[in-house]
Amino acid sequence: SERAKLREEMSMVRFAFACSAAMLLVLATGASAAHTLSSPPRPSNTRNKHADVVFSVGGMMIKASSAKPADPMRLRGGGASHGALPKYPSNVALHKDEYAAPYGTIMRTRSGAMIAPTPTPEWFDQGLMYQIYPLGTPGTGGGGFFGGVPATNDGVSSPTQKILNLRKWYTHLKELGVTSIYFSPLFESETHGYDTIDYFSIDRRVGDLESFKTIVRELHELGIKVILDGVFNHTGRGFFAFQALLKAGKNWAKSEYKDWYFIAEGNSTFGDPFAYRSWEGHEELPELNVE
Repeated sequence: SERAKLREEMSMVRFAFACSAAMLLVLATGASAAHTLSSPPRPSNTRNKHADVVFSVGGMMIKASSAKPADPMRLRGGGASHGALPKYPSNVALHKDEYAAPYGTIMRTRSGAMIAPTPTPEWFDQGLMYQIYPLGTPGTGGGGFFGGVPATNDGVSSPTQKILNLRKWYTHLKELGVTSIYFSPLFESETHGYDTIDYFSIDRRVGDLESFKTIVRELHELGIKVILDGVFNHTGRGFFAFQALLKAGKNWAKSEYKDWYFIAEGNSTFGDPFAYRSWEGHEELPELNVE
């Protein structure tokens, strides 16, 4: 019967969620020594509140404490920290940055394992999360979670209201026991969501601010929390600050945005009059100077 099938599906989802927590260490250490978790996934929130935990992530040693550290931990940025070689020659000479990870940071390794160097709330630890990638696998044969999402953003079309289609899944989500939804990037971007061009707008291919606020309000009324994937490590080339640098051309050093990125003398594979560091060498994703 339908009821029996639903019970079986809920049982399988809960079992998979429990297994995923148990497999966190395996996922983080299995694929590459450069992406390992050498200690429990988070500090204890109970007995010794000041016990330190040390992680090794992508060759970076991260010291975390259950108390907010007076001296913030330092992380090494750039794809080379993961043992990856720059994709393009223009990235070779650029220096890596060093920046402080904010208190409460949740990191994700390439294997998909989530690492919380600092304590997370109980609703996150004990809840059941459902991930939605609104812009994932765009274009023919894909079209994102809601279907029919164009592969590229034309920047001029009127916003669709595809995100409102989530309403028809409310009952199903509640029956599964979902307590939070993790939205992969849905800010205005050029293609897949990770090449952001406007952090204050919802991608027109799936909705707008009003439709998203409606969904958030309704999910909260159902007791489901909302998590947004904010891509603040890099932007798309269409982001206003990077566009200003491109317009400055050879005079990029005089631009007020020159310190927003890691710019150097040279050229990019796009023929730009300067070189710049990008996420793991993908020059579609110029890396921000987060310091």
